[in-house]
This record gives sequence, structure tokens and C-alpha cells, in this order.
Amino acid sequence: MLNIILTIDYEIFGDGSGDVKKHVVKPTEHILNICNKYSVPLTIMFEVNEYQKFVEYDLELNKKLGYSPAQEMKKQVLDAYSIGHDVQLHIHPQWVDAVYKDGKWAMIDSELSITEFSRSKIHSVIQQGKTTLENLIYEVDKEYTVSAMRLTNLPWVEAPMEVHSAMIKTGIFVHSLAVSDFSSSLGYWQLAPDNLIYEIPIHSVPDYGYKRLSWHRIKTALYRKFNKSNSVSKHDISISRNYIKMFLQLKYLLFQPYSFKWDFCKQSWKKMLIFLDEAEKKYNYAKNEIPLVMISHSKDFFNESNFEKFLSKVNTEYCRKGKIKFTTFNDFNKLI
Repeated sequence: MLNIILTIDYEIFGDGSGDVKKHVVKPTEHILNICNKYSVPLTIMFEVNEYQKFVEYDLELNKKLGYSPAQEMKKQVLDAYSIGHDVQLHIHPQWVDAVYKDGKWAMIDSELSITEFSRSKIHSVIQQGKTTLENLIYEVDKEYTVSAMRLTNLPWVEAPMEVHSAMIKTGIFVHSLAVSDFSSSLGYWQLAPDNLIYEIPIHSVPDYGYKRLSWHRIKTALYRKFNKSNSVSKHDISISRNYIKMFLQLKYLLFQPYSFKWDFCKQSWKKMLIFLDEAEKKYNYAKNEIPLVMISHSKDFFNESNFEKFLSKVNTEYCRKGKIKFTTFNDFNKLI
């Protein structure tokens, strides 16, 4: 069976800009409405460090924004979980030491990777994140436990070795960030030979880099650019410099192999189905349970019609044949 796992990174922008209602809650509401229409579960990758800071500075944020970002996020994920959607852990390390000052978020480095922490701090950050999320979901399910996570500020790779021991100690069995190059016949792989922790990658298809210039990907990039806060940060300047470097290397980049991720924010429904067809050709799903992770970001979502058309097509043309189903990390983890 091919198991489609729809995931959404539930977060504002990595440099602290953005608005929770506009960039997280509202687009997620649209996604959930579409998923509910087709009885499809969504896995919300809950950015817990960001949420922890929203709780810590709740009074200041409420005064500034006129609402509580933490309460908005909490209500939405509890409601979603209560009707069958999944919630798992997402970690942006730059939020760990962030402070809210003069109406803005200040961070040491918005591109901070968890691998820059000591082993003890890595364990502490993951454990605190897991405990925070579990305490939140306990309000509607006392049996809930975090079993999967997604790190960030890493180059689409599997969970680094520095993280393995923390996963084992905290009981998180799955990490999902790497791109799948179809190197594994099962669509996922074991991270440590002696321990039951796994990488379930984001389903991806290799192609030439110039195909990144598709209309849907360009529209998403423009949407993110103009939908973001107007404030300019050091992070924005850094990105601009990176764009200049990329432009200078354009000829090289466009004709190099690139792993395209299955992303329902950046693809047409036809392209989404092509990715599904590629998986059907590759995997022996008649004898194995194969996970196919689809990624998205709340702040990028304006692709309602294509996402709905994709779900409709899969339900009517694939699921009824008994070879494909929609599931969550929580349910798939039980299989492995």
C-alpha cells in the first residue's frame, strides 16, 4: 500500500516576521476545510519553540497585536486533533534564545542549526519541545505522545548523528526532512542499526534545476515575498546576497540535477499526480507499506483549487482501487 502523509509546517517566518492569524491560522483553516471535505487526515508539524516564545511573551504580544498568538495556535491544533488530524513536532532552533523587544523578535541567527548546540542541549531542546506539545494535546487526549519530528535549517538531509541519541532517549521514532532519492526500496530507512529510529523522507523526484522556474513555484515565491511583513531584517539582506550569488551561478544551477519535493503549495494538481505516478512505478507497494510524505508551509498556501483537485482525483481514481490511502505519521509509525 502507498501511504500518503500530508504534512504542513505550522509556523510564521524563520526570522520572526509575520502574523500568526494571517500566515498560520487562516491558511491552515483553508487546508483543513479541504481535507475535511474529502475525509483526508493532515499531519500538522507544530513549531514548538516558536509557540513556547509566544506563551512566554503572551502579555506583550496580546497588547501589540490585540490577540494571543499562542491561544490561536493552541485552539486550532486541538480542534484539528479532535476530529482526526495528527500533530507532530517541528523545531526551529533560532527560537530557543529569541527575545521579544520593541515590538519585534530578536534572534542571534535565524539560520541556526541544532547541530551547533552541544549534545546535552540538543537533548534538552527536543525533550522540552516534546513535553510542551504533549502537554498541549493532553487536553483532548491523555494517551497522546509525540512520535515524529522535523528539524530545520539543514540541507534536506536525514536526522544528523548528533540527534540520534536524543531521539532514542525521548522516544521519537521518526524524523522527516531528507529528500527521497529512491535509494530505499521501502521509501524510508533506519537511522541507527541498533535502534528503531527512522528517516521517512519527503517524497521527491530528481530532475534538472531549470524546472524550478515553473509558474506555480514562481507564484508561491512571489506570494511569500509580498505576503510577508514589510520589515527588513539582517536575514532579508542575507537572502538578497544569496540571490546575487545564485544569479552568478545560474547557468551551473539550472542544468544540475535537483531533487524536487512533493509540495502541495508549489505544484499544480497534474504535477502532484505525476509525483504519485512516479512512486507507483518505483515501489513494490503490493507487498510493502510505503510512505509518501508531502510537504507544505502554512505561510505559502494559496493553492486551494489545485490542492482540492488533487485530493478529489486521488480519492476517485487511486484510493478506490485499494492501492493508495491517506494516513498520518502517527498511524504509519504503528506499522513500522
